[in-house]
Amino acid sequence: MDPDPEGASKEPENDRKCDVYGFNKALQPDLIREADPTMDLIMKIVTIEKVKAAMESFGSFKAAGPDGFSPIVLQNLPMDVIHRIVEMFRASMMLDYIPIHWKEADVVFIPKQGKPSYTDPKAFRPITLASFQLKTLEKLILWEIQDRTLTTKPLSKYQHAFRKHYSTDTALSVVVDKIEEGLKGKQLTVAAFLDIRGAFDSVKTEFVVENMRKRGIENSTGPCTSWIRLDHARN
Repeated sequence: MDPDPEGASKEPENDRKCDVYGFNKALQPDLIREADPTMDLIMKIVTIEKVKAAMESFGSFKAAGPDGFSPIVLQNLPMDVIHRIVEMFRASMMLDYIPIHWKEADVVFIPKQGKPSYTDPKAFRPITLASFQLKTLEKLILWEIQDRTLTTKPLSKYQHAFRKHYSTDTALSVVVDKIEEGLKGKQLTVAAFLDIRGAFDSVKTEFVVENMRKRGIENSTGPCTSWIRLDHARN
């Protein structure tokens, strides 16, 4: 018997839509939502309002990744496309799956100042230009961890990296204050500086996940932990 012509025309179209974003048709978000209760938490993490807010948080004219979507493109998307992105983000978290195109990145090599020779690759600082679609989802997960866990178990007050309102400037300010305090008290101030070569490149995923467990992040935001494990392994 010949296949239903109407069904035959719809099937390839649906398959093409899913293939574009790296998801198999059998794993569509609508089916997942009915099958797994963790989808309720994921739906709270990924909402239209939060996705739009995350997109707006980026500088509009930041350099785009290989997909060519700079923040200003995402910030001016119509609502029907935002809805589609919301479903993709939810499916990505539910399936612990990052679409192949989101994993791609362009790398720009910036020469470091004051180097005697630029024939050595180490004389350049690599700048990775990744997909802002992936960065948007990463920001949603960061917000969730900050709201659910770091409010009750904050990071060390001595940490200046990756904390809101903190930076290298605030770290330097603390060091200068300590030195000035020693000078005023006619005391000797001693400092130890440690530079770990390739710290972000060499850190092991299991160590990151273990420290998240110690902070209770996995208990309160299970989908976030498993997705971060996958995202960290991507790098």
